[in-house]
Amino acid sequence: MNNPAWKGKRPQSEEEAKQLLLKATLKLVKQAGDLKKVTISRVAEEVGVTRRTVYRYFPSTDDLFLYTSAHVGGELLKKLYVHAIKFDSFADRILESMVYMIKEIPKHPEIYRNFDVHTLSGGVNIDGALAEDALDYSYLMLRTVFPEDEKMPDEAWLRELAEHMVRLLFAVLVAPGPRLRTQKKVRAYFQRWLIPIVRTHLAEGVQ
Repeated sequence: MNNPAWKGKRPQSEEEAKQLLLKATLKLVKQAGDLKKVTISRVAEEVGVTRRTVYRYFPSTDDLFLYTSAHVGGELLKKLYVHAIKFDSFADRILESMVYMIKEIPKHPEIYRNFDVHTLSGGVNIDGALAEDALDYSYLMLRTVFPEDEKMPDEAWLRELAEHMVRLLFAVLVAPGPRLRTQKKVRAYFQRWLIPIVRTHLAEGVQ
């Protein structure tokens, strides 16, 4: 290895080490354009440590990528909030949030990886898209963008809606089909099959 350990800047804590590894992973993903092309070996080389050192903080490649996804997801959530609150009602905010995520998720390989059903071995995997972290992000988004002048539904209902939204995102991202190739068509689809249900539930009072 040509570089000194940690490139001469040894971290003073576990969190600092993880942040350095995260920064290296994000840099490599940006260069490669695909998270699948990033390996532990490449991350270790970029930071200036051995693979064993990386595994000390992230026991597997999935652990490193999930940590990376969580970071990027948090940043994307902030941008989503700024976009969603431009609209008045909760239903409209949901609609525009879904359209926004369909447009933005493919731009972030770290997150889009969670919606890739094809494993490296050729199998099928949907655990990433429906992982607890992904559902928590969706639930947090709903709570964050809920208008102050509307009555907040209970947590169970919001979490169920959050999961439904993630499943819809998964379906549209993985298999959009010819009918959902444009942003206009995606908006019309959600407006027809998702938003009326949300409005009906809210009007009837969610228990």
